[in-house]
Amino acid sequence: MIIITNDAKKDLFVHSGLFLTFSIALHNFPTGIALGANTHDSLTKPMMTAIMLHNIPEGIAVFTPLLMAGFGIFSIILGATIASAPIGVGAFIGSNYGMGVPWLVAMIIALAMGVMLSVTGKEIFGTALRTSTKIYCVIMAVIGFVLVSFYLFFL
Repeated sequence: MIIITNDAKKDLFVHSGLFLTFSIALHNFPTGIALGANTHDSLTKPMMTAIMLHNIPEGIAVFTPLLMAGFGIFSIILGATIASAPIGVGAFIGSNYGMGVPWLVAMIIALAMGVMLSVTGKEIFGTALRTSTKIYCVIMAVIGFVLVSFYLFFL
């Protein structure tokens, strides 16, 4: 790890915040392409709702480590903007150039999901396992999976 401050704990938070910011930005670009390439009017509103709702935990994931590292509000807003801007760029590209190849859209969405799965496993869940009890982490993960399954099944 590169030393940025004189405090090892702050360095960890800075590293985590920057890693999450750029990982989420990488995740948001293909998400934007898939959103922009959407040609079905019936899917536009549900996709926009899903993207708006899933950006809330992404924003929390970006600003929490930066806040813990002592960054100011301007830096945190800049980090959130860097993480969110690729959705707009991707949507612009997807809407203007389209994605006439359905398997390519599926691959782009799989790339976006794979990036977030890797980041969640390494940076978020891995850190939680190191700093909390394993049973607590497993219980919280199961609750999260149940809530997501409930949402997908009933709503």
